[in-house]
Amino acid sequence: MQLKDWDIVFVRNEKGISIFNKIFYFLIRFFLKSEYNHCLIVRDFNGKLFICEAVASGFIVSKTLERFLEEQKRYQRTLLVKKFKVTLGAKERFNKLLGVKYNAHYIDYLLDKNHNKESVNCFQSIGFILNKKEWWKVKPNYLLSILE
Repeated sequence: MQLKDWDIVFVRNEKGISIFNKIFYFLIRFFLKSEYNHCLIVRDFNGKLFICEAVASGFIVSKTLERFLEEQKRYQRTLLVKKFKVTLGAKERFNKLLGVKYNAHYIDYLLDKNHNKESVNCFQSIGFILNKKEWWKVKPNYLLSILE
C-alpha cells in the first residue's frame, strides 16, 4: 500500500480486537450508516510519513506510517484511501487542530441528529481540515462522496 502526504484513510476494524471494541465499532458503523468506523490523515513531517488521527482525548500524531502498516498486518483492517487536493487554508486548519485536547462525546455524536461543536471525532476533524462550513455535522459517507 502506497500512502502519500495528505491521503485520507477510512478504516473498518473487525479482526484482532476485543469483543467490546467489535461492538463499539459496529455501533459506530450502524448509527452512521457507513462501512467505516474511523478515518485518519497521512502527513509528512521532515520527510517521514506519520498517521494523524482523532482519538478520544484529541487530534494527535499517533504513529509512524511504518508502525501503522505493521499493525495493519496484525489487525487486518479494511482500508480505503482517498486523495485530498490541498486547498487554501488546509495546512493552517490542520495545524490549528493538531494537539487540541477535547472529549470526543461519541454517544452525543451518534445519537444527536443535529450534532454540535461539543462533539469532535475523526470524521468531524477531517471535515474541519477540508473547511466544510458545518464540519461538526460531517459523517463518513459525505466525506467518501467528496474525496477522490
